Amino acid sequence: MSLTLHSPHALRKSPTESALVEFMPGRVAELPAELMREPAKMVICKLVKQGNGMYAPVPVEWGPMVRMSRKLHQELGLPCSFITIYKLVKAGLIVGRMPAPKTLLIDLASLVEHFQNTVVDPDKPRFWNDERTRKFREAEGPMGE
Repeated sequence: MSLTLHSPHALRKSPTESALVEFMPGRVAELPAELMREPAKMVICKLVKQGNGMYAPVPVEWGPMVRMSRKLHQELGLPCSFITIYKLVKAGLIVGRMPAPKTLLIDLASLVEHFQNTVVDPDKPRFWNDERTRKFREAEGPMGE
């Protein structure tokens, strides 16, 4: 997965290998096509070392909301910073909540839906209209960023 900083209007979606998403205003990332499928078809796994030295994927079971730690953020390989995820929740663009200080819970299906909604498609209007961009920009990060 590579992060690009090109104008989102100049980029196109490849239907077989990857999709370009404008995850936040002005930032476009290329995601593998399999991340763009419906959440029910997606399995998040950990690689567990077997006795023969090989690794096997073991599905991780979560409830509808997961605690988005910096470690989980890194393990998921998201195309943005932890602060961006926080701001997307604060702006109401992905489903999540903060039940306690420094505890961010997010709905993974909502995160996948955000990927799907922000696919760069020249035949569709851009997701980041003025209102959504304003909400995102006004949302403060966890440290007031």
